[in-house]
Amino acid sequence: LPNIAHWSIVVGLMQGQWEYAEEGLLDRTHLRFFTPASARAMLARNGFTPEVASGKTIPDIAPPDGLVEALKAFDLDVPGLPASASVYQMLFVCRVA
Repeated sequence: LPNIAHWSIVVGLMQGQWEYAEEGLLDRTHLRFFTPASARAMLARNGFTPEVASGKTIPDIAPPDGLVEALKAFDLDVPGLPASASVYQMLFVCRVA
């Protein structure tokens, strides 16, 4: 599943950008968008329990320096952002609940 909490999307939204593309997180074929938490909730609502969860990152592409601190300056509680913002895609191996 594509991770809509990836830092590139967050930065784009802060700049007023949301444009579909031919590939990537905003690929035109992606019809629904998830954060790690909303993906787990969706799976649970549909009778699945994740047994293995992993995330794909893109080597050498990191969130901009100061992103988390800037969000905290706006009183946004973002404890999981450093970890989740680097994950590009999420993969879950589930069992039926």
